[in-house]
Amino acid sequence: MENDFTVGLNIGAGVNLGKLGIDLRYERGFSENEVNFINTTGGIPTGDRIDTETGSTYFKFIP
Repeated sequence: MENDFTVGLNIGAGVNLGKLGIDLRYERGFSENEVNFINTTGGIPTGDRIDTETGSTYFKFIP
């Protein structure tokens, strides 16, 4: 099970407007240089993640 996970950054925000809502999220994987800066032992796998920007809207049916 070695290297079965990667480490990345995920940040997002949401706004509720009554029964409507909007969410935005950005996520990315860390590069090898960033991982070496965070963890000098080099024990965090970086994987092949791509940068992702996600937006969604929703309607709340149940109060």
